[in-house]
Amino acid sequence: MINKIFLAISLVSLLLYLYGILTSIINVEENSCKMTYMFEYPQFVKINFRENDNYPKYNLYAYSEGHLTENARNMYFNGAPVLFIPGNGGSYKQARSLASVALRKGVDNDWIQHLDYFTVDLNGEYSGLFGGVLEEQTQYIIHCIRKILELYKKLQNPPKSVVLVGHSMGGKIAQSLASRHEIMDSINSIITLAAPMDKPVVAFDYYTEKYYKDTEKFWSMHRKSFRSVTNTTNYCKPYKLKVDESLKGNSTDDESLRLDDKLLITIGGGSRDLMVHPGLTTSKFSDVHSMATKIPYVWLTTDHKSSVWCLQLIMTINRFLYSIVVPFQSKKQHYKGQGFVEDKEFRLKKAKWFFDPQKEITTHKEVLLVADKNNVGHWIEDSRRVFTAHFSKGINRTRFQMIRLIDNPLHKFIRIEAVNLDTSDWIFGCTANEIDGMQRYCSKGDSLTQYVTTFPSVKNRRMIFMMDLHKLKMKNPKWTHLVVRMIKTDDPFKLHIDVHDPGDRTLTISMPKWYTFQTEKLLDDTLMGSSIYYLKLKGMDETHQTIELNVKPRSCGKETHQAVAKICVPWTDGFERFHYFTESKTSPMYLNVPISKPQGYNTSKIPVNVELHLDPTCRYKISYRNSFSQTLARIVQQFSQWIPAHLTAILFLVLKHQITITPKDEHFKCGNFYAAIIKCSPFFIITASRVFVKLVLFFKFLPAPDAYEYSLLVSILIHGTSMAVLSIAIGIAWAGICFFGNTIHKILFKIIHFPIPTFSSTVIAIIEKFPMSVAVFLISLSMASCGAVGLLIASSVYFVIITKMYEEYLEEFVFKTAQLIAEKLFGGRRRKRETEENEERSQENAQGGGDGDGPNIETPMDAQVVARRPNGELPQDDEGEEGESETDNEEEIDRMLRESLARYKEQEEKTREEKKALRIEYDSILEGLSAINFHLSLSFLLLMTTLLNLPTVITWARNYSFSPLLKSDPSIYPAIVILVSLAIIWQMPTPRDLKWYSYVGNVFYVLAVVSVIYCQESIWRLNYLIAFAFAVIAIHQIFAPKFKASGKIDFFKDPRFQIQEIEKLLENPEKKKRKKKKKVNPEPGTSAQSENQFKEDEAVAGKNLENDDEETNNEMPE
Repeated sequence: MINKIFLAISLVSLLLYLYGILTSIINVEENSCKMTYMFEYPQFVKINFRENDNYPKYNLYAYSEGHLTENARNMYFNGAPVLFIPGNGGSYKQARSLASVALRKGVDNDWIQHLDYFTVDLNGEYSGLFGGVLEEQTQYIIHCIRKILELYKKLQNPPKSVVLVGHSMGGKIAQSLASRHEIMDSINSIITLAAPMDKPVVAFDYYTEKYYKDTEKFWSMHRKSFRSVTNTTNYCKPYKLKVDESLKGNSTDDESLRLDDKLLITIGGGSRDLMVHPGLTTSKFSDVHSMATKIPYVWLTTDHKSSVWCLQLIMTINRFLYSIVVPFQSKKQHYKGQGFVEDKEFRLKKAKWFFDPQKEITTHKEVLLVADKNNVGHWIEDSRRVFTAHFSKGINRTRFQMIRLIDNPLHKFIRIEAVNLDTSDWIFGCTANEIDGMQRYCSKGDSLTQYVTTFPSVKNRRMIFMMDLHKLKMKNPKWTHLVVRMIKTDDPFKLHIDVHDPGDRTLTISMPKWYTFQTEKLLDDTLMGSSIYYLKLKGMDETHQTIELNVKPRSCGKETHQAVAKICVPWTDGFERFHYFTESKTSPMYLNVPISKPQGYNTSKIPVNVELHLDPTCRYKISYRNSFSQTLARIVQQFSQWIPAHLTAILFLVLKHQITITPKDEHFKCGNFYAAIIKCSPFFIITASRVFVKLVLFFKFLPAPDAYEYSLLVSILIHGTSMAVLSIAIGIAWAGICFFGNTIHKILFKIIHFPIPTFSSTVIAIIEKFPMSVAVFLISLSMASCGAVGLLIASSVYFVIITKMYEEYLEEFVFKTAQLIAEKLFGGRRRKRETEENEERSQENAQGGGDGDGPNIETPMDAQVVARRPNGELPQDDEGEEGESETDNEEEIDRMLRESLARYKEQEEKTREEKKALRIEYDSILEGLSAINFHLSLSFLLLMTTLLNLPTVITWARNYSFSPLLKSDPSIYPAIVILVSLAIIWQMPTPRDLKWYSYVGNVFYVLAVVSVIYCQESIWRLNYLIAFAFAVIAIHQIFAPKFKASGKIDFFKDPRFQIQEIEKLLENPEKKKRKKKKKVNPEPGTSAQSENQFKEDEAVAGKNLENDDEETNNEMPE
């Protein structure tokens, strides 16, 4: 029953996984990016240099447009250099959006400041899938940076460093470049776009993981400032009490901290980026991290490719780059050369201004509010806590709105929203102790504009000021009022003021269970005029958890309205997201976290925060529910790379079950794949792996496991999906073997067909009779090209071998079927003749005292079979004993028989259930299919490692024109081990009747656990586990001792026979007594007849039992 449950779970998991894929594709945010257009035709001018000869597949280009290209062709550059590095499968032409906008800006400011954009062509290599090219690309870009700076040497003031802009894996390369001593001083700042920084998206090979580890190690040793999250970290505080000193990054001359002056800015795309999810785009070494959703005037999500052409983001990046170019006093000086500011504190301040504006407590700047005491303006103090001031035609004189600072819980917090207010300095704190007629005023005030944030808006410009008034009063006890200054203007604007106690506006959400679907009402009606509510999400700990938040207006004072929701995760910085609720945008907001909470972090005390900035003219209904579809979608996006590890683990478990179902002293049979995948209890490997993780963590000398603190739901869904996928793949494989095997043979023979028929036939014959020769050829091919090529061809050859085995099985099946039909039709007379001969032989044996030939089996003589003597002889019947002693003996025998029967039944009951399933499965396996089952499982292991190395094959094929041998080949060692093992497995008649299959099965179980513990993130390790499994099988088939299955049955030791005979004896004791009496007073001739009859029964019983066992081993297909 439990096996059927596992099968049902796996099928449901697959359906849910497919539903998650569908949700990821369909239910995505709208792409609001504006396209970037070139003003003139873009030109990429190739830059040649000596070192380029060593890297023929790579190139360096300079960007220009139209008539400006002439300077680039003449290698004349005088701007600040920026180098663009493309990512996985990216093109050097992706730099044109950044470069074109920068070029236009340079033209607009008359070239006083401008940027020179360069870009590298990395041949479109898939560096995100194959890490073997990362080091080569890095070395080439080192030469490019040197060449770029060399182009400026003729200038009077040449730049000393470049800014690197890297997209996708190009961002990781940019970070690694800063860790190279030979080029470190030539890098000013680094900007990464949608780049996986601290962890790769997927690690198919060792080189990728090594590249990341080497970069992290160097940055950790040479950088003092990096982000660390503790159990009390809270990035969602209303404002910071002080500047984070660890990120100020003052320059230092200390050699060991040379990376402290490098500015690292990391930018993520958001939920639309399905290739690199947001949690991977940050780094603990980032000076500034910001999602595109948080960057002012961007406030949108970008997909992976649109990060390099989204106009809103491109404009912000170029504004920042221009802000850190060294300014010049006159127009003529820029011809001498331009460079970037070296002071990191200045660059960091600019970066935060453009990408991550933060509210920080600093000293307040005193401002003169009233210059002319004869014209102090209009000062208004309103006692209302919540109100809106709307000026549809502007104002004709300066107006000051005053908010009193009083020690009242209802006046604890303030939110002021200014819409279209045309002034940059408009909020102040002051002491209103001056009188002008009937109004009080402040001639001077301290500016609080540094606490103002620009807020996203669909149409109008919105600025928000939020402050704890009680804390502000404590720090400035002399202040009596907050003052909002509104200068004279003809343009319309609005002012929303909301003074409140946050406790009255705070709503708490406890994370619903993943299997709940009902909608929970959070608030049925908001307060009229209120502009903000606070939501606390408790229990949202993991990245896949998602809540669907709905904010629907119940009534509004106007047709157009706008509400904005903002989510902040306290243990991450820069991941704020915004969502609009308007009359046209009514879709719900999906709340989730980009990174799982740190271990030990208490989300009940420091929960995820959501701010609802509402339209004061509307009243809203707020509700939420668990979003099951988005939960599945996020599991698909973030955990799909686990599937190879779980597929491999299941294959190991299947193999373990297949090779251990053979009963003791029986011919070896390999179990059916479908039966094995159901009966091997594959889901238990999840709990087993979690137990083993604890052991691994206890023994410090063992390598650290992959990340393991994830929900059991994720593991079950991925494992069940893997199980279902594997089941479907096996079905497809069997269909291919049954229906397309002959076609594949013909295709193969055409491929290896040579012009000389004799030579072609010889090659085919060698392949069929000596498959080892194929493996030897593949080993040679792997060493001459790359290991993955040998694995790919070996997978095809293995499939052909299996189809050939199936053809031979069918031929044998047809032959045996014909033989059976002939036996049924023409074997009646022969069987009748054999029966008559047996009867005659039995009569002769009876007349000759039992000395004739008989069946060579040991059979019981009577019920005394269990009362044998120690030497094995049967006790002789003593005719002279008294009847009373016989009765005593009978009672003793009955007692012994009952005790023996009870013992046998107890033992049989214990093992029956355990062996019954295995025995049934063993008996159901057809002799010809055993070898096919064995090799089919091995072929799937081979196919798995082949698929894992497909990126290696693709890279080899793309670079074949440059070199037939792949230099950095992560697949070569596993491939050689696997191919050598296959040479042995293919050549020998495997599987054989050997001992120690149970030990090999235990090894497979350990490998399954290791696959789950160590290979979910580091997928490349699966290659070595699979290679080890093949080596174990090959060694076992060579060196394990053989055993010979016994064909003779000892009926006195067979429990089945003993139980049957004992039950017969105990069924009818009266008959047994009559039989004893007949033995005491035998009639003439009775003894010989009885003995003869017993011998015949003995032979028939023995033969029947032997036939039962033979029928078990002599399987024919149904």
